[in-house]
Order: sequence, then structure tokens, then C-alpha cells
Amino acid sequence: MSATPPSSLQSMVTVNMNLKTFKTLLPHQLEAFSKLLHGSRRPSVHPEFLTLEILRPGFASGNLAALLTNDEESAMQRDLFRSEHAFGQMQALLRSGNYRIDFPEHAAMLVVAWLLEQERDLEAMKLVSILSPWMNEVKFVPTIIAAHPHQSTTNTISVRRTAAVGDVGLMRSRLAASEQRGVAHAAFYEDFNRVNTALMHLQALAVHILLDTLGEGSIPCQGTSVRNEIPADCAMPFQKANHQDASFYASLVVDVIHDMTLLLRCPASVRHSRRGSATRVLLRALHKIAAQCRRVVATTIVTAGFAKHVQQIMASVLTRRGCRDGIASDAYRCHMMNVQHSLLTDQRHVTSQIIAKRVSEFHSLATLTVSELEAALAPLSISEVSQWNKQQTCNAVDKEISPCFDNILTTRTLQQLAAPPLALDEFTVLPRIKRTHRRAVAMALESTFEELQAYGSIASAEVAGIVLHQCIARHRGMCSFPDIRLALLYSDLALAFSRRRSLLLISNESTHQHQIRIDELPWAVPLLAEISKHRDDVKDRDFARQLLRFYWLQFPVTLMPNKVVSALRDLLFGASSAKTKTRERDDESQAVELPPLPPLLEELAADIFGRTFSSKFTKVARTVAPILKHTTYSRYYLLDPVFEKIESKEISLMEAADLLRRTYYISQSPKGVFLSISGNGMLLEAVQLLTTHNLILADFLFDDDNGAHHRLRLPEIVEQAWKGLVKITLVTPPKVGTPTWFHVSATHARQVSHAFRQFLYFLSKLSPIRVQQEFLAENVSTLQSKYCGSNPETSKLVDAFCEKIAVIQKAVVGEHVDPTEVCLGWRHLS
Repeated sequence: MSATPPSSLQSMVTVNMNLKTFKTLLPHQLEAFSKLLHGSRRPSVHPEFLTLEILRPGFASGNLAALLTNDEESAMQRDLFRSEHAFGQMQALLRSGNYRIDFPEHAAMLVVAWLLEQERDLEAMKLVSILSPWMNEVKFVPTIIAAHPHQSTTNTISVRRTAAVGDVGLMRSRLAASEQRGVAHAAFYEDFNRVNTALMHLQALAVHILLDTLGEGSIPCQGTSVRNEIPADCAMPFQKANHQDASFYASLVVDVIHDMTLLLRCPASVRHSRRGSATRVLLRALHKIAAQCRRVVATTIVTAGFAKHVQQIMASVLTRRGCRDGIASDAYRCHMMNVQHSLLTDQRHVTSQIIAKRVSEFHSLATLTVSELEAALAPLSISEVSQWNKQQTCNAVDKEISPCFDNILTTRTLQQLAAPPLALDEFTVLPRIKRTHRRAVAMALESTFEELQAYGSIASAEVAGIVLHQCIARHRGMCSFPDIRLALLYSDLALAFSRRRSLLLISNESTHQHQIRIDELPWAVPLLAEISKHRDDVKDRDFARQLLRFYWLQFPVTLMPNKVVSALRDLLFGASSAKTKTRERDDESQAVELPPLPPLLEELAADIFGRTFSSKFTKVARTVAPILKHTTYSRYYLLDPVFEKIESKEISLMEAADLLRRTYYISQSPKGVFLSISGNGMLLEAVQLLTTHNLILADFLFDDDNGAHHRLRLPEIVEQAWKGLVKITLVTPPKVGTPTWFHVSATHARQVSHAFRQFLYFLSKLSPIRVQQEFLAENVSTLQSKYCGSNPETSKLVDAFCEKIAVIQKAVVGEHVDPTEVCLGWRHLS
């Protein structure tokens, strides 16, 4: 153990286990533990290729994930390990495709069956001997299902270059959760809705009563240009007494006052019971009319301001309702439809049930096409609602809009009016499909990466990494395997492998850990050997361009997650990558030497960083230096002198990062801060600036002889990056002293730093410089005009953001940028 530095050993102990467990290790276990290559694994007898149970955030529990779960699978697996004649069932599954692979181990026996079919018995026996020690514990056979999701009605299997975030089973679970929330929400607000509905009827009735008190002029209505501006020729209320039957009129007013007063006392009448609400103003008006009927002079005095207020309420109601004879205008009908939608509140449980019924014929493991998704999300029809749950929907709607609420309302209040107000039940309002339903159904959509983005299936960059793994696995299966069975097997295996939880990685003086790769799985090696025979780097790079274009359009300012990095590495740097490939051009076959690509870099964690970088970080930095030197990016971050030294190999990457770290932070950082987690964060941020964290890949994939970035859709990406930058930056910070203040502010600062760096990279690619100047000036002007007159807090955020953009504008024209003006993610922690 003398070869293992104390700092390295300390970091390994911190990540993997507590000190008590660490002391129980034997010497050979301790030595093996200090040299682990595959992240935060607890010492165990299990080999690296078996899937471990991973706990958050990336710690291995020491238990296996792909375990045998029932006796039938155990018996079938024992037969396979005893005799090769038992592989007939595996070969039949391989031909039919009626299997599911949840963990990479589930594909092992299918690969053995294929090797035996190809008469490669020696390779099959070798693979079985490697797996045999765990045959009683680990499941190496697939799960048998009725039909594979990619199996059509003609029982033929097709592999498409598509992906899906989930399946119909996941969609149903999301819809069920939405249904439960909707039922609880509707039950909670039931009393509120019934009271508010009754009070709205009483409002209309009170306005109808007040019509008979109008003086000379037209019926009150709103102006056509300014809201609540009443035309001068409109009559004022309280100008004359009712000329109809005085006794009926007086009792009617008393009934309405009685009903309205009772409802306003209900706890559920929040929106109407507040002081100054339209309902309370109308109630005061009815009290004055009742006093007039009783000839009580003291309470019948109406001020001009109160009469004007009542006139405005009458105009608002009558303008939407229509004329006095009860014929409603189109605007009023539209208004009442919206009112009913609001009174129905959360009816998502009805919609969830109907959508679930629409997709009931699909298998739980199936996925939806675009046409099937649009059919599932079609607007609900009356017949569909009534057939599915008539009592719960149609009767519930009638109950909600009925004016009679627990016998509170007087019957003749609504029955003995000459011109009754327009009733809410004249309209039929169906539950709407909400965003929660669209997101749930989109989980089952299987389509291209672009269409998944358009339908909202990809909600984050992490989800994009999952989708990219699927697209790339199926692309590899299509392009590399003439046998459709192997194409399906490899795509399912690669997809299951991509779902493995990532381990925390530690870099230290003795080793650099990495996530286990698919070529380290013994049963994947024969399939990868087949891929190497048919690999086409030209097609792979074309597909990578397509995926990256759509990814950067959707997530232009998000730091590329490790899931996306691993997917692109599988596509561009897979096993046995060929140096040259053949491309058809002008009907002639030519050998094209493809330029090498820079390595892809993972994001490192500051809390377990061992203060060393692998050689690929240095390689990328030396690749970036000549490309980004003397650009807006390098001028803003003061990188030109550092790029010169890196390009000439005068300094190492660690020395360059330390130089930048001291340039950015030395004046703000107290003594000893560089030895802390924040010191690691500063160092990692400096390296991300020097390497662009995989953004440089755009210069290699999208540059060609015909012009730079013409296929990247760079102007659109820059526009989306600006929108994302504004959205991330203009966030109200938490109050200082709150429990989550430090964590939230630190996370937000790093997000803003990543967004600025990625926006600057894409902006630097716009040519000439004048285009960058015009873009910044135009968007800053638009932003300032948009938020002109906002509240002081928002205005302060906008001003601070514009100051940061002003620094970028200085870098664009080549002016000096002070280190304290650079937007960094770790500066505020010092």
C-alpha cells in the first residue's frame, strides 16, 4: 500500500465506505480497492461486467441488480449451463424476437445461442465458462414476452433509427397518477365551485333587478377601446323606482339579498367575499333598493361614486351577456365557456381515464407512432365523455352549474322573472386535455430525435442522453448487421447497457477511473466484432451531425451531461473504429480519409476530484487553442496568452488551469481556499474554459470544404442560446439566510456560468464581427424595452444582465476585459 498516496486513499475511502468497514479489509483487498478502475465500487467478489445496484448519487451498494427472480427462470438457466442442446429455446427466441432485455446480462445466453448457430462452439464454451460461477445468482436469460415492440402485424421485426423515452406502460402509470391528483383536487374544490356558481347566478339576477332603476339613457355597456370606460350616454342606476308590482318586486329583492348573504358567509366563497368584490357591491345596491321599497330615507342615499361603481359592474356583466331580453352575444358565450372551465377546476381525472381507454388495446411494452399519439390526444367528444362515465361527467357538470345549492336559493328567485338571466347550463363544457396529459402520452412516443423534441418528450438534457443512446444503438444495429436478428439483439443490449446507473469517478495520482464500457462485457465482444466488419465512419459522422444539430437547438446553454457524452462516444469512438471508409461521390467510389476527432470529456465532480487530469484533457486543450485563439471567446475569458503557451507546449494543462484560476480568483479568495471543494471547482471550471467541454466537436463535425457551419444552423442555435441565457439569468435569487439559500445560489451561479460559456462559443462562430455586434445590440435593446417599467426587482436583474452583456460587447470589438468582469460559477463562493 506504500504506492498509494494518502490523499488518493482518503478520497477512495470517502466515496466508497466508512472507516469502520475500511479497517476490516484484508491486505490484498485493500490493494485491489485502491486500484479500482470503474468508479465508486465497494470491494466485492463480483467482476466489473456485472451490473451493480447503484444508489444516489452514484455509489455502489455492493449488491447485484440483475438477479434471478423466479424458479422457472432458474430452472431454464441451469439447463442451459448443463447442455448445449437446451439452447434450442434461446435460438427460437432469437428468431421470433419475443423477448425483453432489462439488464445487459439478459442478453448473454442469446449471444451464446447465436454463436452455437454459427458453429463457433469454442467461443460459446469460453463465454459460458466465464459466466458459470454466477449462474445460480445472476439472470443471463431474457424475459419472454408475447411480442416484441418492434414486431409488426406480419410477424416481421424491423429496427428503425428511432427512440422512445418510455412505453405505454409508463404512460398508463403517469395517467393514473394524474387521475389520482385530479380526483383529490376536484373533491377539495367541490364546495368552492358550487358556492361560486350560485353567486354568479345571483350576480346576473341582481343586475337584472337594477335595470329597472336606470334613468334616461342607454343600457350600460363597456367602451370599445378602453376597458371599464362607460360611454357618456349610458344611464345611471338608482334614478327611479320600480314601476312593476311593488309587492313582488320588494319580496324578490329580499329573497336575493337573503340568498346572497347566506352564500357569502360560506367559507368556500373566497373569491366573492373579499372586500370590494362585485358581489358585495351588488349586495349593497340591493340593500338600498330594499330600503327604497320600505321608504326608509336614511339608507337610500346613493353617492355618485357608488352609483358609478355599480354602473361599471352592470356594464361588465351586460356587455358579455347581451341585451336585456336574454339573448347572449358571442362574446358572452365565450366568456361563460371560460367560466365553466374555471368552475370545473381540475377535471384531469376524467381526461386521464378517457385517454387510457383510447390506448387500452396497446401492449404495455408497446410504443406509439405520431399518428397514434395525435389520435390519443384528440379533443374529447360529448359522446365519448358520456359513454365513459356519464354519471361522473355529464351529471356532475349539471350538478355544478345548477343554481339550487342545498335549498339555500329561493325557488321563485329564478322562476318568477320576466326575463331570466342566461343560465350556465345552456353551455356544454368538456374537460380539456392539459399539459400533464400531453407529457404522459409523449412518454410512449417512438419517433426520431427531432420529432420527440417537437412533441415535448425530451424534457431535459439528461433525458436527451437516454434518447441518444437508443437512437445510436438502433443506428448501429441497422448499419452494422445484415442479420436483422443481430441488429435487434445488439440494439436491445446497447439500450439496456445505457440504462446502467453511472458510478462516481475519482481521478488521483495512481489511476483515472472510468465508467465500464460495453466492450468490457464478455458477451458483447462477439457482436462488436461483427460491427467492426461493417462499420462506416462516414454514416456515423453524418448521423452524429444530425443528432448534435437537434440537441444544440434544444439545449444550447446546458452543460453536456455525461449520458450524452457516453452516447456520442459510442457512436464516434466505438470499438474497432476504422481509419478510412468508402464514400460514394459523383458515382465513383473514393477512399476518404476522415480527420481525427478530439476526445469527448466527462464532467468531473468537485467534491471527489483528485487534482489530476487524464491525457485526453490535455489533448483537447491543445486542439482547442489554435481554433479559438483571438476570438470573442478567448478575448472574453483572457485565454489568448494561455492558448499560446498550451499550443507551444510551454506549460501543461494543470499549470494552465492553475494560472487561470489565480487570474480569476486570487484577488477574491482567502488563503487556503484552493485546497477546498470550491478550489477544485475553480480548477475544473478553468479546464472547462480551456477545453470548451465538447463544444469544439462542432468545429470538426460541421466544418468542410464548402464553408463552416452551414449544416449546423448556427444562427438558430445562437438565437436559442440567447433565449436560454436570458431565461436562466433572470431568476429571482432566494433570500439570504433561508435554509436553501447557499445551495440554490451556488447551483444557479454555475448554471449561469455554463450558459455564458456556451453562448459565447456559438456567438464567436458568427462571422464577421459585425454580425456579432448587431446581434447583441438588437437583442439587448429588445430585452430592455420588454422589461421597461417592470417591478424594481426585475429591473435590477435586467440591468445586471445587460452589464454582463456589455462586457461581451467589449470582447467582440477587442477591448480589454477585466478579470473581475468575467462571469464565473465559483467566484461568489470565495
